Amino acid sequence: MSKVLLFGEALIRISPSASQTFTNQVQTNLYYGGSEVNIARALQGFKQDTRLLTALPNNQIGNTFMTFLSSNHIDVSAIQQLDHRLGIYFVQPPYGCRQGDITYDRDLSCLHYLKTNNIDFDALFDNVSIFHFSGITLALSNELRNMTKLLIKEAKKREVLLSLDLNFRSHLIDPLEAKRVFSEFAKDIDICFGIEPLMLSESDTSFFDRSMASLDDIKTRMVDLTKAFDLQTIFHTSRLQDEWGRNCYQAYLYNKSTEFAVSKKITTPILERIGSGDAFVAGALYQLLQNNHSQDVVDFAVAAASLKCTISGDNMFESPENVKKVLNQTNDIVR
Repeated sequence: MSKVLLFGEALIRISPSASQTFTNQVQTNLYYGGSEVNIARALQGFKQDTRLLTALPNNQIGNTFMTFLSSNHIDVSAIQQLDHRLGIYFVQPPYGCRQGDITYDRDLSCLHYLKTNNIDFDALFDNVSIFHFSGITLALSNELRNMTKLLIKEAKKREVLLSLDLNFRSHLIDPLEAKRVFSEFAKDIDICFGIEPLMLSESDTSFFDRSMASLDDIKTRMVDLTKAFDLQTIFHTSRLQDEWGRNCYQAYLYNKSTEFAVSKKITTPILERIGSGDAFVAGALYQLLQNNHSQDVVDFAVAAASLKCTISGDNMFESPENVKKVLNQTNDIVR
């Protein structure tokens, strides 16, 4: 089976337990994650082989993170262990009328010191069919953007498909800068997750207003982006909370064959929203690699994202059968 290669920062999340706020001696939970780690673990649950390119600290924490990855069958052969720190982010979860909040502590983490001259690119891309990265990585530094450009160049030499999750984070990059940087990288990719922040022209500096957009508006934007960046496939997701605080998830797919698919809408109470977008990406990539119909691709991806909302932690390891149960669910308990 071919592999999905993922490049990005491994992170540790720290959150107060039981929806508490950060304060002295508050009990906390610690989770291993990072967008690409989350996607890799979900793909391995689907029995899709993955390889992760990242850096971990050369200490006990790095060793236990490495064990976590390898125990989930992720290929860790490309990971470098370096004498630098691991990035951390602190999440104060939302509760009721209280908004959630994220604080990053990831400056000069070990990914910034990844040594590209130590990489055997033939080995890195061996049996790889898709190379995936995210806008989060592009937002971290110019050096990581240059590193990503090098990886894109090597992937193109080997005719590997390129996948980008735009994954805009306002705490990491200015919106206009994100528009310009992400658009530069989008010119090289085949599969795009998200419709913002991208620029159709130099004057396209405002964000698409998804809250007011009609179905025709969404389709038009996706068609225009597909043509402008010569994409094979583009995805857009819509996530809302209803009056009972349940997550309502729906997604859209458009491809070069002019197929436009709208997923089923799945509604579920939220245990943990973090990582649901990564589960969506994993579900979509898995289905694309199976060469499944566009409707099946987008339905499965939404089901994977919705299932993740019911699982604590940053990532999930679930079988395709469990994801499909979300699509076909009729009873709360199978007896």
